[in-house]
Amino acid sequence: MQNKASGADVHLVSEKSMKANNKHNSYSKNEQNANTPKNEDSKIIPLRDHTSNRSVEKKQRKLRRGTYGSKLEMDDRIFITVNSISRFIKVHDIQCIKAEKDYTYICTVDDKKLLVLRPMIEWEERLPSKYFARIHRSTIVNLELIEKVEKWFNYSYHVYLKNIDEPFQMSRRYALKLKERFR
Repeated sequence: MQNKASGADVHLVSEKSMKANNKHNSYSKNEQNANTPKNEDSKIIPLRDHTSNRSVEKKQRKLRRGTYGSKLEMDDRIFITVNSISRFIKVHDIQCIKAEKDYTYICTVDDKKLLVLRPMIEWEERLPSKYFARIHRSTIVNLELIEKVEKWFNYSYHVYLKNIDEPFQMSRRYALKLKERFR
């Protein structure tokens, strides 16, 4: 029997046989070929898809708009709460973002270091890729603020940002991605 609303294959099965065959999830040929209910305790069971159409549509919407929300532009502001104090930060004021377990540090151009509970993947997805790049599994930098890049050990690099004394390490993997991006 074909359910025209969802297109799913459905079969009539009695509750008694469901309880008896619940362990094996199989139905007898008579139950599979039944076209009409034989008694009051018969149910229609979809066999092909166990997820509702609504949850599939919700997942598709998330994929279209991105898992963590819309893409940010350089002139946008981010609303962040740190130590019970909420504030807006301009995207172009972000120098780098560093991972710290489940948290991330946002380093701004005015030497502020803000600890927020957001994963690196969210930052990587939302920040404008034209201006920000991930250079290590724990670091995203603002490309506009890179002062110099030096070759280092074993095909990795040191990245120096303006107003930050210590260099950031760029891993081989992310160096290759960045080279591909700017070819």
